[in-house]
Amino acid sequence: MAPNSVLSYDVLLNDMSWNDCLRHSRYFRLAVKKSFGDTMNNMQIVKLRDGGGPVLFGVGGCEPQTVISAQIPETLEPSVAIHAPIPEVSLKPLFSMNHQQEENNVQPSAEVQLFYERMRSNVVSGITGFTWHIETGALLLSSYNKVQILRKGEIQPVAEWFSGAIMNATLCPCDAEFVAFCANGQLFIDCKNSQFYSTKVTPNHTSGIASFIAQEELERFEGFWWNPKTTEILYEEVDETDVAELSFEIPGKRVGDPMRYPLAGTQNPLSSLKLITLDKQTASVNERKLGASLEELFPWYEYLVRAGWADSEHIYVLLMNRKQTQEALILIHKGAFQAHGKSVEEIRTEFVFVIYAETSSVWLNSNNLLHFLPSIGSELHFLYGSEKKDFCHLYYRSCKLTNTCDNLGLNITDLYETPITGGSWSVMKEAPLSVDRSRRHIYFLSNQISSLITSLCVSSYSVVSGSKILTPVDLCYRVERGQFSLNINPDIGFVAWVSSTKQLPECRFYRLMHSGHPAPNSPLPEAIYHCRLSVQPTIISNPTKDSLDEADYLRAALTDCFEAKFIEYQSRESGFIHHAVAFIPTVKSNSVNGLYPCIHHVYAGPSVQLVKENWQFVAQFLKFLTLGYVVVVVDGRGSANRGISFEAPIKNALGTVEIHDQVEGLLECINRCKVIDRTRVAVTGWSYGGYTSLLLLCNYPNIYRASIAGGAVTEWALYDSCYTERYMDLPKDNPIGYKASSITKFAHKFPNEEGRLLIVHGSIDENVHFTHTEQFMNALIAAGKPFEQLIFPSERHGIRQGSAVEYFHAKMLTFFQKALK
Repeated sequence: MAPNSVLSYDVLLNDMSWNDCLRHSRYFRLAVKKSFGDTMNNMQIVKLRDGGGPVLFGVGGCEPQTVISAQIPETLEPSVAIHAPIPEVSLKPLFSMNHQQEENNVQPSAEVQLFYERMRSNVVSGITGFTWHIETGALLLSSYNKVQILRKGEIQPVAEWFSGAIMNATLCPCDAEFVAFCANGQLFIDCKNSQFYSTKVTPNHTSGIASFIAQEELERFEGFWWNPKTTEILYEEVDETDVAELSFEIPGKRVGDPMRYPLAGTQNPLSSLKLITLDKQTASVNERKLGASLEELFPWYEYLVRAGWADSEHIYVLLMNRKQTQEALILIHKGAFQAHGKSVEEIRTEFVFVIYAETSSVWLNSNNLLHFLPSIGSELHFLYGSEKKDFCHLYYRSCKLTNTCDNLGLNITDLYETPITGGSWSVMKEAPLSVDRSRRHIYFLSNQISSLITSLCVSSYSVVSGSKILTPVDLCYRVERGQFSLNINPDIGFVAWVSSTKQLPECRFYRLMHSGHPAPNSPLPEAIYHCRLSVQPTIISNPTKDSLDEADYLRAALTDCFEAKFIEYQSRESGFIHHAVAFIPTVKSNSVNGLYPCIHHVYAGPSVQLVKENWQFVAQFLKFLTLGYVVVVVDGRGSANRGISFEAPIKNALGTVEIHDQVEGLLECINRCKVIDRTRVAVTGWSYGGYTSLLLLCNYPNIYRASIAGGAVTEWALYDSCYTERYMDLPKDNPIGYKASSITKFAHKFPNEEGRLLIVHGSIDENVHFTHTEQFMNALIAAGKPFEQLIFPSERHGIRQGSAVEYFHAKMLTFFQKALK
């Protein structure tokens, strides 16, 4: 048997002890974390009023995080050498770290922890966000238990009168003395470190906070919105009175507060809108609700998908029906909040305007691609994204508001609409738009080069220009859930994290070079790679318990531990072009036949794309690749960013075609790569991937030797309404589909051999509840089927704690070691 040529010690895969597996898991958790680069986020490029050069601000460093900044050099010294390294600019702390130290005994509240869970992020200490107030130069600094304002170099406290965890602290755009924030399910407003207003506590109601459904399934994380021109604030009130209550408890521990969770087919929370007007001179507050509720105005309405201010006089709401096949973008004049005594029809006629409507026979995906432009006289202009022609693309729309409706319910005239982008590729729905209004340019993310690569692009929305790709064609732009900005200043440049499977992530600054002066027909800019960004070493050099202290553990560079073989093929199952990848170890196989055992990593569910040419994708598999496993990943029907027709085949039938596509993709990789041992294949996945892992073992036990299923949905009737009903309809309208998609009812089909099924779940998982695993295990017991289980008592839907992650990965290694020997 050949020794391992990648690790610093010779190891045979089947001879690894538990301590070996734990050590290996710890090393690669930390090595992967380090490979992602310095912690930098919320990057903003600002031209300060003092006339100096542009300054870059962000949040990062170590914990506790701090605000970091650096001046961007106007020019950098030209390099003499052709292949000289790109210059590097280090961001430094904006102010002393002791301004932001947290009290040691303060822990984030459950509300804060759940908010971060919805964002798929870890709770961090120190500064978590900041907001510039450009007119006054004030800088709002927020953490989960403290808010401060930096003015003219002086730190000023905010809301010292409040004790508790603070979320979403936001400056009023037109008066930087007002700060709004949420806590304990309520909205608070501070003015000069004094409480100016707070919403009233009502049982089962929250104010200013997006509901669980909105955060988890619609990716809307805010519940209040400042008027851009006046001291007014719009907020969402959520009524959960009739929403089902579920408890998360561990035997022997005190029962915690129940959670409101709308199961498929049950009552959803009800959202309403209220408007607050603040008057600092009289210290008065005027709070009003709509003269007619959203339900009265639009009886078909179920979900408040997006909301905000179109201009200082109109709010906008994007509403969707329960089955998510109908939506309308609606403008509401703020006079509707003073229209009490008027009839619903009078309010609808005078104040409410439907400016866009769309229906689908499949479903409508929410997106973050809506942007209102300044009004020109009585004309309204906006940009939006839609999949109405299959792929997600951008459109420019203008109209005048009227009081007569057409057959779609649109009460507008002089409608003009034109596509901005088009083609057999998609604009990314998750990331927001960035708009250069002076040049009429729009920046967005797309997979125009390839479905494997995400790029930053720019187009004109006033003339036909096509789209220009600004980031390197061989590198992938990093997109994160809840990303609120593309980190662009159109007059200066942009920041982008880029990587590939062979290049570690880099944070780069690009200059935007414009030819000519800003004008409606300005040509599209060029992007010039200006410098690489890092964090000043003194900030991150402090040793922590997560320090990587085994520098000699790995002989090779991380990028040299594998070869990536991306495979494109026309599916016999679907007729579409599908994508898969096989990551092949560079370590020589120690099997007698020279073939590698294989781990098939799966998700296979809707709204997610796995197969990409970026480092974040492959890095999670290094712990397997360095031990001689091939890792295969397949994107089949239902996956994201390939158009609605590619997603549609799973409608009302989860657990069917996407499972067939996974098997077909696996066999395609085996046949093309010639190095995979088809008799030694295991499958693993989390969440929908856990569901897929169970289905693959259940239905294809002759292909898969073993399955590790984590956080798996086993009964769709137990999952939340918004997600489940989008794809499966209501249980009463699709009873056959719900029954066919259940894993619990097919427990008898699982293998009778031991060591083939490992079930993993966090016992306080508030997304896919432990009930799924409990019912499934009971069904397996009743059917006499062997299985192993790994329960994490203190973990939610994502395993976050470092020690728990290492333990889980070590368990995976030992389980696969036995199953695939």
